[in-house]
Amino acid sequence: MESTIRLDQHPRQQIDFEHSVTSLTERALTETDTLLTRANIKYFVVGSVARLGYMGHPVADKKEIDILIPERAKTNEAEQFLKLVESRNQGVEVDTSLKGFFQYSKEGTFKLKRGGLEHILHPSTIEERRITTGNATFSTLPPETLLHTYILAGGMFRPKDW
Repeated sequence: MESTIRLDQHPRQQIDFEHSVTSLTERALTETDTLLTRANIKYFVVGSVARLGYMGHPVADKKEIDILIPERAKTNEAEQFLKLVESRNQGVEVDTSLKGFFQYSKEGTFKLKRGGLEHILHPSTIEERRITTGNATFSTLPPETLLHTYILAGGMFRPKDW
């Protein structure tokens, strides 16, 4: 049985997000980071927001945040938190559709999988990197791993990614 989590009633959520960041996307990133980190859920921002963060460019105009939750056992809980983030930041979509491409094993290794392709990832390719862009700090992956997610999930770079 799934329980509903309300941001205003959850004991971990006593933060004034409204006044801590400048853009809606930055606020959504900050809320995502705070909620998932406090719930001990590992996550990685991927896609154009991560790329912009690495390049030092603002993410204020991005309306989609691609998130990878590597541990499938925590996906449902994470998605409940992410729905709260979306409801509080109307116009920003948090997309977890890449969850099917990565598999986390009990041994602590990760596999990249799509169709018939299955590749065990070297631990260095799945190391957490913390990036600050504008007023938001979030977890992401090394740049070379982000490139793999682009090629695997989207084919080539798309105009919306720039």
